[in-house]
Amino acid sequence: MLINVLGGIAALALAASVYLAWENQNSLKEQYADISREQSLYGLARENLKNTYNEIKITKNDLSEKQMIQKDVEAELALQQEGNDELKAAIEDQKENVVQEEKKLAELEEKVNEIADVDELIAEVKGVVKEIQSMNSSIVTAKSKRNSLDNSSIAVEQQIANTQTQIGRYSKAESSPNLAARVSQVFNDYGFVTLSGGDNLGIITGSTLDVVRGGETVAKLLVTTVEPSSSAADILPLSKDGVSSVYTGDKVIAGSAIK
Repeated sequence: MLINVLGGIAALALAASVYLAWENQNSLKEQYADISREQSLYGLARENLKNTYNEIKITKNDLSEKQMIQKDVEAELALQQEGNDELKAAIEDQKENVVQEEKKLAELEEKVNEIADVDELIAEVKGVVKEIQSMNSSIVTAKSKRNSLDNSSIAVEQQIANTQTQIGRYSKAESSPNLAARVSQVFNDYGFVTLSGGDNLGIITGSTLDVVRGGETVAKLLVTTVEPSSSAADILPLSKDGVSSVYTGDKVIAGSAIK
């Protein structure tokens, strides 16, 4: 009887051991599965971190290029004439933007070292890239303004040159060498004519003009009065005999003074 009881107890103990071994095996499988998932998540996090470092490296290179462009713009603007205050202010703003971008980049590098949140870090890096692109657009705008100022300077210089040429002709009493006018009316009794142009054609008071017909100079005129679009001139003798014939419609050009 005792033997049977002991045998039953041994059988129960063996069954309990088998059950515990089965339970432990399932638990180990679950632990291995958890470890495998954690390794996958760790590998994904490492890959995201690697991509983040690459984006920051690209951002550094872009920032370096923008700084070089900034230096080129400043060097070119240094050659501009005084009065480009607006453009200089724009460059100063861009310098401040570069400083701010450098600060933001430094802050991002600190966050990378802390590895607080990879997704958030990637979003902030992309934001910095967009701001750098905006800064590049502002630099292009500044260059466009500089080109506009260059064109304005050229126009002003041309106007100054034209004014100086005009003043020179006034001082020498010389009409424009490109003058091409016509005789509007002839007043033979009073010895003068009116012409189809004035200031608009570059006719100068006191200058000598030639009346041309058939390719030959038939008379000379001395300008006495000049209006915006008309003028008057005395008829001068062309030769010693003092005979000069002028008709309405004759061509009039700039002439040399009578010696």
